[in-house]
Amino acid sequence: MIFLIPTMLFGFLSMAQYDYTQFRYADVDVRGLSINPNVDVGKKNRFTSLETIGSIWGLFSDGSANYFHFVNLPDRQARTDFSNYLVLNTFTDEDSIQYNEISLNSRYSTTKTKFKADQRFYETVFNIAAFGSRQTEYDRLNPDDKIEDWYVNPQVVFEYNVGKGRIEPIGPVFLARFIVEDLKKEARPKEGSTQEDQFMMGISKEWSQEELFELGRLIATQQNRRVFDLRVRIKDQIRKVVEHIAAKKQLDALDVYGIVADNWQFAYQFNRSAGSRAYWGLAPKASMTVFNNNTNYITSLSVHRGWRKEVPVSYKRQKSIEARIGAGVSHYINNNINYNHFYFYTRFQYDVGYFPSSRTYAGLAFSLDGEARYRDETEVLGYNIIPAIRYNASYFISYNTRLNLDGRISKRYFKTDDFVYEDGNLLISAGLVHNFY
Repeated sequence: MIFLIPTMLFGFLSMAQYDYTQFRYADVDVRGLSINPNVDVGKKNRFTSLETIGSIWGLFSDGSANYFHFVNLPDRQARTDFSNYLVLNTFTDEDSIQYNEISLNSRYSTTKTKFKADQRFYETVFNIAAFGSRQTEYDRLNPDDKIEDWYVNPQVVFEYNVGKGRIEPIGPVFLARFIVEDLKKEARPKEGSTQEDQFMMGISKEWSQEELFELGRLIATQQNRRVFDLRVRIKDQIRKVVEHIAAKKQLDALDVYGIVADNWQFAYQFNRSAGSRAYWGLAPKASMTVFNNNTNYITSLSVHRGWRKEVPVSYKRQKSIEARIGAGVSHYINNNINYNHFYFYTRFQYDVGYFPSSRTYAGLAFSLDGEARYRDETEVLGYNIIPAIRYNASYFISYNTRLNLDGRISKRYFKTDDFVYEDGNLLISAGLVHNFY
């Protein structure tokens, strides 16, 4: 019996080296809907970018409705998002000028990927974006003298890809790992259990890879549960995870609950993945822009080659590389002219992420976007090249306070017809979020 204890201890320690690329996300098929209306009635100041230009009185309303559908199964992955944002305002200024404004911004996107046994896949991507607005302005003393502007801009993009490989979402396994690390440091053994009992029952504080992955899949399942009452949902999610850990390990129940609840509510949302994929694709696109009675049409067709790789270096570090090149032709028509553009584009991005704790994140991204265009009407070659570096971080100070940092530096080289342009951008922002209660 005594000889078994150090042998089992060595076994647990040797299994504590985890290969996160082997983690398989839970099988989920989940839908969600959120609706957020807002209405204000009263008097407000009206601003320009430089000054206040008077007060207005009226009704100001807006609202959003967002729907999503997420599927992750061995033979397919899918994501659908449908978002709508409506603004409706009617107000009068100090000069008795009446304004009526309405705008609608809708976006629908769906990606469906079906896999074969050897991870070869075919994929369809369908995006629709539509924006429309209408504004009327008239003097209330002379309502027949009305100014009206309206704008409509629908766009449709379809993409068909074939390739090999799979990118698996693995964020929940890192939440599991941070919970496990906190359990090792802070959770006390269950009252009445001896160290020998814990080892003989296979329930030490050390977790094997399969145990960790099992906890990660449970977390993924619970995160994708949908219950109308958010408070009830969170309590039930935490309870399910605590019960699972309690069944696996002889640890104090209150300690386990405190650690799980703390990480569940305050840990950073880990949007991390593992795997790689390469693909060929075809992408037709059509868009229309109408401002009052002026109409423009653009249609295009392109072919592309893409590649992406996600690497979880450790539970505290992540890196990803993505590249895509493509070429195509677009046709432009308006009331006066029509012409063709032949273009070649490339996109490259390299990201590194650092997670020193479950609540803090820092990331750095290097990107290069480039496009060359040849216009057949003018026989001019133009280009648009943008290298950029971006930094973002979220630092947990306390349960009430978080510091968010974001920065971007970019350079742009642009040429079209006889116009050559070059500029740079530097943006640094910092935000301190504190809850007073």
